[in-house]
Amino acid sequence: MLKSAEKIVLLAKKKSQDKEQLVLDAIQTMKTQHKKITFYSVQKTTGVSKSYLYNNATLRKAITELRDGVQPSPSDADTTETLLAAMKLELRDLRKRLRAYEKDGFYKEKYEAMRAERDRYKANYERLLGERY
Repeated sequence: MLKSAEKIVLLAKKKSQDKEQLVLDAIQTMKTQHKKITFYSVQKTTGVSKSYLYNNATLRKAITELRDGVQPSPSDADTTETLLAAMKLELRDLRKRLRAYEKDGFYKEKYEAMRAERDRYKANYERLLGERY
């Protein structure tokens, strides 16, 4: 039969092993989700203290290796490629529109002519309105 002190020691060891496994599982999840792995991020994710992470040799080694050897994730590369493709399409559309404006080199003259015509119509309207009253 175990004494109560021995039971407490066994429970503490079990609790520590469970906590270590929780942290290792969280690190693995963060790794698969391509999240940045630091002592702070692991501490925030798991709720364990940073001192626990630093004092546990296994966890410290795992976090340090992942923190220092971070590679860009494939999802980040895919997102970057998607953004570049969208920006290239937008740039191509803007260049096309610019060429259309440049082909019609007299757009400023046309604008001024339409504005002058509007002013003539407006003056004629006001003159006719004045004659009526």
